[in-house]
Amino acid sequence: QPSHRAEQIDPLDFWARHGALVIRSGGQVRVAAAEQQMAWLLPGLACMLGNSGLLLRTADWIPPRSRQFVAIASGGLELKRVVHHVQDIEEVAGFYKGCFGFCVMEGGTTSDGQPRALIGRPSVEGALCLELIEAAGEAFRENGGYRGLSVRVANVGEAIAAAVPHGGKIIRGAETVEYGASLFPDEPDDTTTPVLQAIATDPGGYPILIYQGSDTDSNTCVDAVVSAIRLDVHEWKRSEEWYAETLGWHKLRWQSNVPREASIVVTVGGAQTAVGPCGPTGDDQSAVVQLRYVYSCPPIKQAGGLGALVLQGVDRAPPVGIREPDAYPLVFE
Repeated sequence: QPSHRAEQIDPLDFWARHGALVIRSGGQVRVAAAEQQMAWLLPGLACMLGNSGLLLRTADWIPPRSRQFVAIASGGLELKRVVHHVQDIEEVAGFYKGCFGFCVMEGGTTSDGQPRALIGRPSVEGALCLELIEAAGEAFRENGGYRGLSVRVANVGEAIAAAVPHGGKIIRGAETVEYGASLFPDEPDDTTTPVLQAIATDPGGYPILIYQGSDTDSNTCVDAVVSAIRLDVHEWKRSEEWYAETLGWHKLRWQSNVPREASIVVTVGGAQTAVGPCGPTGDDQSAVVQLRYVYSCPPIKQAGGLGALVLQGVDRAPPVGIREPDAYPLVFE
């Protein structure tokens, strides 16, 4: 099965996608992978590379560097809110109210006197909230790794039509995107998942992937909720392991975007939530984090705008210096 999936793309690139470091030199290939991966990596790799005219020495693999993560939550932390720094709270809050029906749940100021507002849907228990903090000169910065929110809606067309009148911009109009099979959970190779989606930005410039969600059994549409946080990462396997071992989260989906885009997306979350390519499906309200790795990307550099991801449920105080692999700001409550 691994070799069958790889026939349509470069084999070395395929195995790199699966967490192996592949080094090609002098007609030979060396593979760096976790020991438990080698049992299924090597047979398919040898078969594929034989067709590529390359020589694989199956004993010539390099153990990965040691990864030591400190667990701070055995049961899985809950993602409560995401903090955006904006220049005009009223304008941005008005956008989310007009497009998605959200409301201002809390107001006031931060401890250092900055205006703040908590945006969300109070009628939906456990839904992720957006915290806006007003700060001069702050806005989304495209050269950082933060890719914005995903919002699941009952009707993409209605939501995207409301974007411009409420101060937003349309980056990509409503369209049905066909996603291929996921490798986790494993789906047959010919599986496709069509998703009706669009991309807009709020008045602060933060991107929002808007996708249509429904319960696949009853075909009942759901209320709009912030369903996912989208982060670019430099080493997807290291990030996946960090979220699992440090935060107690689960890998929920592993999705390749080839050939549509040279990237993969690993979805992680604190609850065993049913997710599709863009985030949770049906009426599940638990939010997830989607880690996108773009092939051959440089290290991620934080460029501001994103204030923090706020999590609850730690078993003990996080150790001093705890750091998300790509330095995304985290707050533990």
